[in-house]
Amino acid sequence: MYASGTLDVRLAEASEDTYTVHRVFRSEALEERYGDPEFRYEPRTVSEEFVSEAVRDDDRQSYSFQTSEVIGTQAEHATAEAKIWSQASDLGGLDVPTIDGNVPLYQYDNGDDAENKQNRGSPFNVAWETKDVSLIENQMFWGQNGSIWANYTSVVPQLKIDHHVNPPNGGTKKTDAHVMKALHAPTCELNSYQYHIRLYDVPFDGVETIGQAHRDPCYHGKLSEFLGLDVHWGIDTAKSAAVDFWEEGHGVNHESVYVGNNSSEFSSHDGSWAFFDA
Repeated sequence: MYASGTLDVRLAEASEDTYTVHRVFRSEALEERYGDPEFRYEPRTVSEEFVSEAVRDDDRQSYSFQTSEVIGTQAEHATAEAKIWSQASDLGGLDVPTIDGNVPLYQYDNGDDAENKQNRGSPFNVAWETKDVSLIENQMFWGQNGSIWANYTSVVPQLKIDHHVNPPNGGTKKTDAHVMKALHAPTCELNSYQYHIRLYDVPFDGVETIGQAHRDPCYHGKLSEFLGLDVHWGIDTAKSAAVDFWEEGHGVNHESVYVGNNSSEFSSHDGSWAFFDA
């Protein structure tokens, strides 16, 4: 359900170079539907270099924002995704028959009571027919066309922020792997720090892996970007970068498939996926 409310954020020093971010979303709509006005996110740890100077100086470690979220149980999200798939089918947009209503459309932030409620996150936009996560991660790192996508989280664990997917066979699971491509922007004002794809193994009827590709902004992790406020995530741009990698250096073709998982919240996504035929 769409709910308007207040997002309270508190940052606490966890070690000499990391902070823990605690987030609580409060809404009357949640209380009316679930009997509890609060959705508490799982805490996250970020490096101090991605935390604003005001927080590091202890001048301000708590923030509040008016915002809207899509909160629901796993079953409710599954119903909502099925409706989106149905609408896309009605529009005649499903050109690849192996993608169907059982393939997840979004990644989610779990609440600290993960079995109960989740918050809908960013939309998936890439999928592979036969390649699993480990193969994708390996081939993108050794990129034959010189376009190397690395898993920097193995070197800098503080960069690792996992989300969750609800596989078609039930349950919930965290991100299986991350691949990133640094863009080396000369100034942060260009807002192009790196491309980033979160990968998930969800083998089902011809779809082996799905991913959420986006462009991380410069200073990724500072408070405004961490909350997703006033940030252009470049979802379609990152998808195109992934297409260039696989088609130019590896001869893997793709088909553009409209699935309808676009929204005003993620205006940089047109609702289409790049479906790779390998």
